[in-house]
Amino acid sequence: MDMGQGQATQQYQTDLNFMSTTLQSLENKHKALISALPDLVARLSGDGIYLDFSPSSECLSFGNYNLVGKSIYDTSINQEIADQSIYHIQQALQTGELQIYEQTVKIGDRLHTEEVRIIASDELEVLMIVRDITERKQTEIALQKSKERLRSSEYLLNAMFMESAVAIAITDINGKFVRTNPCYQKIVGYSEQELQHLRFTDITLNDDISENLRLRDLVLNNQRESYQMEKRFVRRDGQLVWVKATSSKIEQHNGEPPFFIGVLEDISERKQAEESLQSLVEGAAAKTGENFLPALSEYVSRVLNVRCVLVNKLIEDQLQILAAWIDGQMQPMQPLAIANTPCAMTIRNGSFHCCDLVNENFAEHLLLVQQLGVTSYFGVAINNNKGERIGSLCVLDDKPIRDYDRVVAILRVFAARVGAEIERQEAIDALYKLNQELETRVAERTQALQTANHQLTIANAELARATKLKDEFLANMSHELRTPLNAILGISEGLLSNVFGELNERQKRSLSLVESSGKHLLELINDILDVAKIESGKFELLIDSVAIANLCNSSLAFVKQLANQKQIRLETLIPNDLGKISIDERRMRQSLINLLSNAVKFTPKGGKVSLSVKVVPASDTNLLQKNNLAEAVVFDISDTGIGITTENINKLFQAFTQIDSSLSRQYAGTGLGLKIVKEIVEMHGGYVHVASQIGQGSCFSIILPYVQHKVDACLRQGMS
Repeated sequence: MDMGQGQATQQYQTDLNFMSTTLQSLENKHKALISALPDLVARLSGDGIYLDFSPSSECLSFGNYNLVGKSIYDTSINQEIADQSIYHIQQALQTGELQIYEQTVKIGDRLHTEEVRIIASDELEVLMIVRDITERKQTEIALQKSKERLRSSEYLLNAMFMESAVAIAITDINGKFVRTNPCYQKIVGYSEQELQHLRFTDITLNDDISENLRLRDLVLNNQRESYQMEKRFVRRDGQLVWVKATSSKIEQHNGEPPFFIGVLEDISERKQAEESLQSLVEGAAAKTGENFLPALSEYVSRVLNVRCVLVNKLIEDQLQILAAWIDGQMQPMQPLAIANTPCAMTIRNGSFHCCDLVNENFAEHLLLVQQLGVTSYFGVAINNNKGERIGSLCVLDDKPIRDYDRVVAILRVFAARVGAEIERQEAIDALYKLNQELETRVAERTQALQTANHQLTIANAELARATKLKDEFLANMSHELRTPLNAILGISEGLLSNVFGELNERQKRSLSLVESSGKHLLELINDILDVAKIESGKFELLIDSVAIANLCNSSLAFVKQLANQKQIRLETLIPNDLGKISIDERRMRQSLINLLSNAVKFTPKGGKVSLSVKVVPASDTNLLQKNNLAEAVVFDISDTGIGITTENINKLFQAFTQIDSSLSRQYAGTGLGLKIVKEIVEMHGGYVHVASQIGQGSCFSIILPYVQHKVDACLRQGMS
């Protein structure tokens, strides 16, 4: 071998070594690149023998061990996966195209989805890349389901919007209609295309627009979440329709101005019914005397569309039927025993409703069940001005009585009128009886004094005339004042209970003032009648054993609200061991309330009123010493008020007298209260004492015999 040939061989060997090193370096880089991939990469022959293999922890169907030299049938999870792999290997070799497919394998208790890519790398070899796409597949499936649910929700919402039985409208921030449903279009008489060219103010009655816009602005400025109002629409045909609208704001997440969605209810029929009811109530209010109860019964029957209306009054254990409107006419009825009747449940509970099966629940009450043939009952109690239940107003029918709220509201309005009419009639009867007795007494006295001189005859005549004038005045006052006053109170109560529709706060405050003034006037009339009874000797006491502490606490409760309004502090000093005393509880509470009310009324803002009770020896008082009376109980009502001068104290207990005309202008009152207190206390065998200093306050004391024995029955005693 010559030198030239040796150099060539050496150069060849150097080049060969360089190429080998370079190939080894490239192979190492390829292996490093393949190892860094999250995929399984393998090189296979055309018949499925692994020529090279780079495992992946995510592709569990192939494992992570070396498969070089093994057949795909020896390493696959199952035959189906191996067959699928061979098929795509052959397709890649035959077509030279990339084969992509997915396979699902179960590893443990989980299903895995893998994406397999096969490409020919030589005439008889392929490169296989396997990637675990389980999470991606699950995400795609979840996304698809979410889209399907969204489409379903959109379909459902659209169906609800279009098929809803209530009217719905969506408007933009300027009030222009964006979308309306068929129910809304039916109420206003416009098509959806016509409404899209209008604003809601275009179809709203002018009188209601300003309030509507005010409420809408409150919601727009986040001062309220929603608003509700009753307003009138002008339909396309020009007719007015009343609706109850509830509207709220819909924010847009893209920063665009919000929409408003409104839900409307057609209340035209309800408004017509309210106007009709108001007309009926006003008609009933104009009635009085013998015509009142028949007219009222007929009105109730018409308003509620029922067969029977009964008005009854409780007298001991029986119900006196004052009016019975049955099947379109008044019918006479005998008194009913109250036991086992729905009327008894009504008077006991205040109201009672038996929608059906009244014949099964009250089978013993044959009048209601057999004679009337009714199956449903609804009744409310009738109260007097003291809150006592004195009867019931009830309706009966042969079909179920529904709409509880409306029925009870209507019945309570009419029951208030019935209660006032019953009291008015009772007052008239009592005054008539009182007149008769007074006339008899005057006649007897006149007969006894016929032998007296001419001056006594003249005096008796004047006395008889004065007595008659007083009685006529009281009777006329009771009739002429109570009749319109009870109508005012009844209608006021109906308005305040929203029977005739919703009221704003200003209207409610005005009606509350009317009602409170009416009740004050009614109390004045009752005081005048009490004075008349006292003077005629017909004022009765119902003596019972009464706990002193309960009497004081219940009396204080009546003036607590007025005291709070004037920021007056109420204090009590009541020993725990006082026990009971024999008195007329209602009349003595009336006396305490009167004195406490006066104390609060004549005490300036921020002052103090106190009620204290103590037991003292009877010998320390001015009580008459009889029946070995040992002790007396003293109720002291003291205040930090304006005080009373010594010369005016003697004027306190005169009827219709206030001690100072200037005070009568500053402090309301008639001067009857203290006279009634004095008479009630003296009828109990006690007396009233007054101590006062101008500018420092007053103390009114009620001193009573401390009689603690318990009586078995009510003792009726009157003035002789």
